[in-house]
Amino acid sequence: MIEPLIGYEVNEMMENVLHIAVSFSCKDIAEYLMQQDCSSVLVSAKDIKGQTPLDLARKSNQKDIHNILLGLQQVTKEEVPVAEAPQDVKITPTSTDV
Repeated sequence: MIEPLIGYEVNEMMENVLHIAVSFSCKDIAEYLMQQDCSSVLVSAKDIKGQTPLDLARKSNQKDIHNILLGLQQVTKEEVPVAEAPQDVKITPTSTDV
């Protein structure tokens, strides 16, 4: 666990540790930081240009980090059983499904 006050520490550009992790494409560090108690402070903080870490991830097309910051996880086809599909969705088997 990181020190609680680290979420409030910034550099001269007003970037926190999550801004820096995103800037250097450090997916593992971003994931670790999002598991900390201060994650809401880190992800919502704006730098001197008014950008949040989420803005930086989106603008640099870092989809994995963007999803981590949003709290999303990619779900593969194998992880979602057909029985859990919404009732209004038509499921058509393909040759690989049978």
